[in-house]
Amino acid sequence: MDDLYIYFSGTGNTKYVMEQFAAELSSSYAIHSIEEKNLDFTTLIHKADTITIGYPIYESMMPHIMEDFLVEHQNAFELKTISVIVTQMLFSGDGANLACKLLKHQDIKVEHTIHINMPNNLTDLRIFPVKTHSEASAKIEKAHNKIIAIVDQIKRGKNIKSGRMWYSWILGFFVQRLYARMMDKAMRKRLYINHKECSKCRICVGLCPVDNLEFKDNRIITMNQCTLCYRCINSCPEQAISLFTKKGPKKQYIRPDYR
Repeated sequence: MDDLYIYFSGTGNTKYVMEQFAAELSSSYAIHSIEEKNLDFTTLIHKADTITIGYPIYESMMPHIMEDFLVEHQNAFELKTISVIVTQMLFSGDGANLACKLLKHQDIKVEHTIHINMPNNLTDLRIFPVKTHSEASAKIEKAHNKIIAIVDQIKRGKNIKSGRMWYSWILGFFVQRLYARMMDKAMRKRLYINHKECSKCRICVGLCPVDNLEFKDNRIITMNQCTLCYRCINSCPEQAISLFTKKGPKKQYIRPDYR
């Protein structure tokens, strides 16, 4: 069967990167978002020769939606050859290796683990300013050039091991993930809706990949299961949704083909 590329993308960065790698690396492939609920992913994974998994990294952690997907379909990965590609803002330590560890009991063969830096989508976190359009475009161009360079290395037989070095776990766990795990439950419940600014358009309800938002009693409410993807925050036309503060973002970042 074709090479299989499966991914989760919050605001479009991971989708872009996965599409670039698939087009450059594989002569015949299928690429799917794990949000495509009409697909039989177990069968797709069983039939695939090689599988590439893609996801963004949030504070050196895998998104809950991706982790749940891999756990649900873990038996289908038995004896499969996989590669993992993650997108990140700055660094993630062992971000790409998280999927490998989760699937280690399936006797997988890990071919490549790759980290690609992409523009910041944490638009309500003031310490990380959102890039202007030209700055974001420049960073995406830099990412594209890195993808081309990595593809060239792979075609020449090099095994890419980002996140699998001896120090990668130390960087991922102690620099970010230890703190993030302690805060995880609180963060999943923290999404803030400014009801004074909200126009009740319900765009966010339709966009949420984990059904965390509902329209009830004439207002948007949260179900306390946010996956921290920032899709709703960056898509709200009134900029009325935030996570780290109670002020919506001054700028938003989302690719038009985000999923």
